[in-house]
Amino acid sequence: GGGGAGGGDGGLGIAAHTITVYGDAQHSTTQKKIGASSINFDGTGDYIKFNDLERMDFGTGDWTIESWNWMATNTVTAGYEFGTFSSGGMLEMFQGGSPGNIVYYTDTSGSGGSITVTGATEGITLSTWFHTAFVHDSGTGTIYVDGTNRGTFSGTPDIDYSGNRNWAIGAGSTGGSAWTGYKDEFRVSNVARYTSNFTPQTTPFEHDANTILLIHSDTSDGSTTFTDSSEGSIGQEGYAGGDAAPLHTTYYQSAGGGGAGAAAANSTDANTAANGAG
Repeated sequence: GGGGAGGGDGGLGIAAHTITVYGDAQHSTTQKKIGASSINFDGTGDYIKFNDLERMDFGTGDWTIESWNWMATNTVTAGYEFGTFSSGGMLEMFQGGSPGNIVYYTDTSGSGGSITVTGATEGITLSTWFHTAFVHDSGTGTIYVDGTNRGTFSGTPDIDYSGNRNWAIGAGSTGGSAWTGYKDEFRVSNVARYTSNFTPQTTPFEHDANTILLIHSDTSDGSTTFTDSSEGSIGQEGYAGGDAAPLHTTYYQSAGGGGAGAAAANSTDANTAANGAG
């Protein structure tokens, strides 16, 4: 049967980013934290970029950038760069040290705001999975490593202006400082997901109304197809008939029976029958 049509003004509609692969960036089953694979960057020009849908225009609002990470070397390399580093972008760097450092820069030189996390006592070990989350909450930036607050600063970048919309994972936005290692479950949210210490999730993230980028990397070895799983609408529209169950039951209550879905009450609740019936 057809999925139910949702009410509302469509304000929660989320379209997927298009992801472009550079170098030999690919999914690999050699290392993985969650699911069948992770994203492999070999340090020789491998990175991925995604197109500008203007949802990364955080301004001075809240956001969270997080992923599971496995790093192979101590050389100065970029885990991701959002914005342009020379124009106020923020940059996650894995920097030389023993066993390694994480440095977040937030302006042209890092002097305007940075966090440095150093050493094994901070949860960073080569060739081992660890979780990082960079959170902006009401004007304060915080870096969490494996769910533990490792440093804060006030004043985070406003990257919502023309010419500064560059989004790269695995290197800088122009391919420099390519990173050697793996990443898994990379998620960007337009809300502060964490405001205190937490236990990182070890199951796949599910997209919700605050998810604006989500890369699972749960696929076959060597695949170069990257999918943004933030696509979809929560409580706003039905899916095509035949897809009602079980594929989309996480977000839509739908029943078989044929025919067009009945109009539903306006709702953002992901688990109510008001979201539509077949």
